Amino acid sequence: MSELVRVKIPKKLTAVFSGAARYRGAYGGRGSGKSFTFAKMTAIRGMAKPIRILCAREFQNSIKESVHHEIIKAIESEPWLNDFYEWGESYIRGKNGTEYIFKGLRNNYKEIKSTADIDICWIEEAEAVSEKSWQVLIPTIRNAGSEIWLTWNPESEDSATHQRFIVSPPENSRIVKLNYADNPWFPAELEEERQNDLRRDLGLYMHIWEGEVKSNTDAQVFKNVEVREISPSPGTEFLFGADWGY
Repeated sequence: MSELVRVKIPKKLTAVFSGAARYRGAYGGRGSGKSFTFAKMTAIRGMAKPIRILCAREFQNSIKESVHHEIIKAIESEPWLNDFYEWGESYIRGKNGTEYIFKGLRNNYKEIKSTADIDICWIEEAEAVSEKSWQVLIPTIRNAGSEIWLTWNPESEDSATHQRFIVSPPENSRIVKLNYADNPWFPAELEEERQNDLRRDLGLYMHIWEGEVKSNTDAQVFKNVEVREISPSPGTEFLFGADWGY
């Protein structure tokens, strides 16, 4: 690419991709454009020079569960990227030797540890990444100037990702909260769904669209129930039960 081109991304993400950083990230609700933008930026960085890009998530059993399709969509959105990359069902490669690698973290600890020469690691759905996975992954990304990118929708204040990157973010990080209102290309179809969710359940709406951690919603059995410590009578028999919804 011999001439300058203008890349359109949400304004909030300009700071994320400016300057040097070890960690670049965006978290928030649905429709913010964060995943598409990060996919496009990996392709742009891969076009600038030959690099190896690891695209990971906590659980991935096949390429279909990866960001492979999202990256192809981003590449196809720009003619100059479309001309530079080639891809198939399980690969994406640039004309300069840039290559993408797709892996799950949870069941591939040994493979992740042995994955060498990674320049950018992008973790999508990073909320699900466990502390053990972070401890394995981070030292693996050790090329000079290598970076770790992450995108996620917050769910729990206790998650390893929330604690690492929101509560106590690394000093060398550029991470922002990004929601639908920050996306100038937010589609009308999603706006209709957003309004529907706002009418139905405010707690769930704040989680899905405003990027807040989960709180009381109409889907919870014990919504708005006061929890108190009690002193049981002698001889009290306790029964415990659980009901997981998948």
